[in-house]
Amino acid sequence: MDQRNILVAVDGSEQSFEIVRYVGQLLPAGRTKFTILHIQDQIPESYWDLEDNPKVHNKVVGIRIWESHQTKMMEDFMEKARQTLKDMGHPGDAVSTQIRKRQVGVARDIVAEVKNGYQALVVGRQGLSKLKDLIMGSIANKLVNRLVNVPLWVVGGTPSPEKILVTTGGSERIMRNFNYVIDIFGAKHPDILVFHAIRGLKSFNSYTGPSMSTEDADWLKEVNAEFLKSKTEIEAAVQKGIQDMESRGADKTRIKTKIVLEVQSRAEAIVDEAKNNGFGTIVTGRKSLSKLEELFVGRVSSKIIQMAKEQAVWVVN
Repeated sequence: MDQRNILVAVDGSEQSFEIVRYVGQLLPAGRTKFTILHIQDQIPESYWDLEDNPKVHNKVVGIRIWESHQTKMMEDFMEKARQTLKDMGHPGDAVSTQIRKRQVGVARDIVAEVKNGYQALVVGRQGLSKLKDLIMGSIANKLVNRLVNVPLWVVGGTPSPEKILVTTGGSERIMRNFNYVIDIFGAKHPDILVFHAIRGLKSFNSYTGPSMSTEDADWLKEVNAEFLKSKTEIEAAVQKGIQDMESRGADKTRIKTKIVLEVQSRAEAIVDEAKNNGFGTIVTGRKSLSKLEELFVGRVSSKIIQMAKEQAVWVVN
C-alpha cells in the first residue's frame, strides 16, 4: 500500500499541537507518513558581533539564552508530537521531525520543503501570538498563493476528524476533490457530504420590482434557466463522481449529497453547513471551474478560509 506523505508545519504553539492531534486522528495509520517541520527564526550573525560591546553585552547574552530556550522548547514539542502520533497507532518510523534555521523566509523555506514529494502541507490558523500568527497573517496568504501543485490544509480550533464536507465547482473540480480525498484515505474514509450551493435569483433581488423593464425581466429568466441547468449538471457530475469513488473502494453508504438553491453567498452557505452539522473538514478548490459560478462568486476558497475559524480547510489544486 502506497503511503501518503504529509508535511506538518508547526511553531510550538498549542494551536500547532492541535494540528498534530487532528492529522493523527483523521489519517489512516499505516497509510500515512508525517514530517513535522519547524522553521526557526535566525538571529543575524552580525548581531552576535556586538557581544563584546559592554553596552549591549547583557542584552546579547539574554538573547542567546532565549534562543537556547526556544530550541529546547521545540525539541520537547517535537518529542511530544511524535509520541502523540505513536499513541494514536501510527508507527514510529512513519513520523519524522525537523527543526531548521530559517534560510530565506519561513514561507519560502516551507514551500521549498513541500516540493519534496508531499501530498499535503498542514498549517495552523494561529501561532504563538497575534504578531507571529502563522497562518492568517502574512505567511498564510503567501502559502495559499505560492503552493501551486500541493494542497494546503489550514487548521483552526479543534476540528472533529469524523466528518468531511466536499465542495463542488464544475464537473472537473468535483472529480479533483473526490480523487484527492480517496487518494488520502483509500477505503478508510470518514463520512462525506458532497455539498453544492447555487446562488440563484435571490442574488439579484435589487434588480426586481414594478419598474423592471421587459428586457431586464427576460434577462433574469435566462439567468435563472442557467442556474437550473447548472444544478442539473452538478447533480449528474456528483453521481458520476460517487460511482468513480465507489469503484476505487469508497463506501457509498458513507457518502451523502446536498444541493441548496437561492443562497446569498456560496462560501457562507458552505461554512454554515459545516458549523451546524459537525463537519470538521471542508475540502475546496483554489477557484470554481464553472464559468457561470466563477463570474459571480470569485475566489470562494479564500472566503471559506477566512470564515471557517474552527474547521480545517483543504485547498486542493
